[in-house]
Amino acid sequence: MITEKTLPQEIKEIALRYKEDKEKLDVFLVKVVVNDFGHYIIRYTPTKTSLVIRENGEVLPFNQAAKPVLISVAIDRAADTLQYGRLRWKNRSNVRVLKGIKNTVKHFMEKYQKNAPFHVQKSMEVFMKLPDKILEHQHMIDKCIDEGIEYIKNVVRQKIVTEDQFYQIKNYRNDMLRHGYWQNEVQFQTEEDRDVVLRYLDSKISPWNMFDRPVYWYLRFQNRNLLSKKKYPNEVLEMEKFRKYILEDLPLLKKEETQQILAKCKNPR
Repeated sequence: MITEKTLPQEIKEIALRYKEDKEKLDVFLVKVVVNDFGHYIIRYTPTKTSLVIRENGEVLPFNQAAKPVLISVAIDRAADTLQYGRLRWKNRSNVRVLKGIKNTVKHFMEKYQKNAPFHVQKSMEVFMKLPDKILEHQHMIDKCIDEGIEYIKNVVRQKIVTEDQFYQIKNYRNDMLRHGYWQNEVQFQTEEDRDVVLRYLDSKISPWNMFDRPVYWYLRFQNRNLLSKKKYPNEVLEMEKFRKYILEDLPLLKKEETQQILAKCKNPR
């Protein structure tokens, strides 16, 4: 890991020449390699300005400095997103509950599917497969988070990041977001099938059935914990916006952010 204290003296002296009176010196944790050259990304706080210095001490013109500085900020964003994922999304799916839902639907299928209308039979199959699909996406979310964070740690230990490594970090972040999207989407897509099954079971299971009626209420209760368009209309609207580019290359930085970052780059224009 690179810090102000471990900066080569000649690089630090150059960085100090560009420092304004009330600014403090900071530095990106690794050198950014672009076109086979390593670049130190100097950062100044609290102004959030930056300076790109090539490892040979050259202060690059702005048009050559733009790419290294954007890569450094984009890596920060990706690391923050993966850390957020670890806190909020990792292991968020309750395996025991989802397996309980699957086994409950399977139990009802064995007892009631045979004589059910065809559309109900299909809805039962959809409902039973749902827990596995949620868990498959959860597995991939956890995998992306664990591998992505460890990959970044290794990059920091090596004190250098190449463009290929940058794209790998970006892929971990994007894959995590995509599986998070699909995990939600599969629940929204199956809402009607789940309702069909529950309505059918409610009509077929007698209130006096002391075994199946409590099991039915268990399934109904657990279904409330799954996403639905009725309960989460705002989430549906957000998903619709996200859908437009979920299968495309998700940018790490928005256009507005890119402009703001480059506007604060001190390299000579």
